[in-house]
Amino acid sequence: MAALPELNLGCEFYMATYYLTEDILTEPFPVRNGYVHVPSGPGLGVDVDLARLEKHTVQTLRIH
Repeated sequence: MAALPELNLGCEFYMATYYLTEDILTEPFPVRNGYVHVPSGPGLGVDVDLARLEKHTVQTLRIH
């Protein structure tokens, strides 16, 4: 969606902070003036807090 500036869905972006008790990201997506700003880092541009992820993990699959 961020790669297509002409795309206008006319809806809200539902962030984890509105629905979850805890986000698994180390830092939430930055929101300024009502807009979510796309992270500039490599990949998705976010860092996952592995301890939080593990806390909410139900099952881990091991592939040999």
